[in-house]
Amino acid sequence: ESVVDAGEALVGVRVGPGAAPVELARGRRVLAVIVPAQTASGDAGEARGVEGWVLKSEDLTTGTETGGLSVSVVVSRDEATGVAAAAADDRLSLVALEE
Repeated sequence: ESVVDAGEALVGVRVGPGAAPVELARGRRVLAVIVPAQTASGDAGEARGVEGWVLKSEDLTTGTETGGLSVSVVVSRDEATGVAAAAADDRLSLVALEE
């Protein structure tokens, strides 16, 4: 049975140290904050948020290396491409929302 509803998509993101709360339990509502890419004129525009929820998160810290988190986030299908692209370009942070 799929935990992702119609109209949703599961996106894997890696966020660096300090770009997400340490504890992101399954089901936790989050806001994926996307910082726009820099343009040739240097104007990046406004950051925007995409609401979603955490399916799974894994701490990537090993020994003394701080590696951030790998998080499986469920977001609207319409927003999945933007979230994935921002994560790939290191332009994404996760904010935990009220439970």
